Amino acid sequence: MATVRNLKRKTSSCKRIVKELHSYEMEVEREAAKTLDMKNKGADPYDLKQQGMVFVGSHHVVDIWKECLNCYATSKIVITM
Repeated sequence: MATVRNLKRKTSSCKRIVKELHSYEMEVEREAAKTLDMKNKGADPYDLKQQGMVFVGSHHVVDIWKECLNCYATSKIVITM
């Protein structure tokens, strides 16, 4: 019974990670569009630099979540009944 519980826990963790990853990927797309819009409108260079830092930070978070998901995907789950 403990293995079923562990499997449920790992499955729910994986689902949460996928959901978080998707939301951060959407955030990266929004930030990229916002940065491009700011460049096209000729925004202040300091504001562009700050927006670029936000974009890089969001992109870094996506990389971390992908790595985390990869760890879950490569872990061996053995069910014995």
